[in-house]
Amino acid sequence: MKQFRSAMCGLVLIAALALLSLSLPAAPAHAGSAQTFVVLFNQHAVPADAATLIANAGGTLVYSYSAIGVAIARSDNDAFRANLLKDNRVENASSTNRFGVRLNEDAMEVVATPSIASAWGDPLSNLQ
Repeated sequence: MKQFRSAMCGLVLIAALALLSLSLPAAPAHAGSAQTFVVLFNQHAVPADAATLIANAGGTLVYSYSAIGVAIARSDNDAFRANLLKDNRVENASSTNRFGVRLNEDAMEVVATPSIASAWGDPLSNLQ
């Protein structure tokens, strides 16, 4: 059961990171520069004092996904992650630097996809 829970926590963390990477611009990592972190809590719920916990670790709570036990935080403190992990309610925390990629729209090429017709000649029947 513990392996299943760990696997589910990992999947939740990956999903949250993927969603976050879509909404935040990529930025190079610099020591002392503000970074965004995904914080995963053990109880699959964000504790009521998460903002205080994150502030005491040296960061700021940006958003809380209480239903899945994930919080988004920002910090310019190099020891932020280590400080968070001292609290036994935090399962893990990860910086999102280098998670997202900004595409150069000028370099993108649009490729047309040919219509696929079924045996009856209806191009929409393959979608049913």
